Amino acid sequence: MNTSPKITETEFWNSSRDIVHFVGICGAGKSTLSNRLAARIATHGGKVIGTVDYDPHTPDTDRAAERAFSRDLDRRNIAAGCTDPAVHQEIVDHTLATLTRWMDSDANVVLVDRWYESYDLLPADHIKYIEAAISSSGFRVHHVLLLVEGKPLGNEDWVIRDRLLHTKGTRPAEWWSGGPGDLEVFVKEEQAYQEEYGAFLARSPFNSMWVRTTEMEWERYEQDIVQGLIYERWKRACSAAREPDQVALEKSILTGLTQSA
Repeated sequence: MNTSPKITETEFWNSSRDIVHFVGICGAGKSTLSNRLAARIATHGGKVIGTVDYDPHTPDTDRAAERAFSRDLDRRNIAAGCTDPAVHQEIVDHTLATLTRWMDSDANVVLVDRWYESYDLLPADHIKYIEAAISSSGFRVHHVLLLVEGKPLGNEDWVIRDRLLHTKGTRPAEWWSGGPGDLEVFVKEEQAYQEEYGAFLARSPFNSMWVRTTEMEWERYEQDIVQGLIYERWKRACSAAREPDQVALEKSILTGLTQSA
């Protein structure tokens, strides 16, 4: 059985049907890496569509229809204390409508910056419903958590503070004024979100990878993500190529271990 990863990157992108979902706090690099990956895929002839959440060069009102994450629904959800079933259903409907639009496209890759993980306290049943629809969509989903953290792990508040201040310098003044008035409050909020995003990935049924973006070495992170996606494809090929007798042997061993436990 030959399972060596011989596929070229051009072949990989042109045979893909994938959603790459970037998850992370403000300034973690979601838009940056989404744009870099989009350019890379296009260079190899792949068809890509993107739903970058924040674009300082385009007014929000011009991008509301294409965005995977609805800021209007997010505001309404928060205003209702995250307990209004009608708003929750609208979030599900919006998410499924976006998914349908992607399914109707001929895109090899969909790049998503913020998605259903960004709605506060969305009920677990609604999340499972969304994920069941994604599972049956024909797309393979890859969550990519972009972490901003220091060393030792868990001591990331100063790193997040520096990243927020750096991001402030790259965005219009209204972006900063729309956040908490106090920097330390902003830092604590982003720390909490980062932890929640990690828990989201742990619960998710889809593949995920974690990329630490503390040094902002975007070319390296881009390469790490691409290699990770190709490796996932290779693992699936290995699994599909296993000999039937080997699968049967593994099942018999597992059954024996279960019965003897």
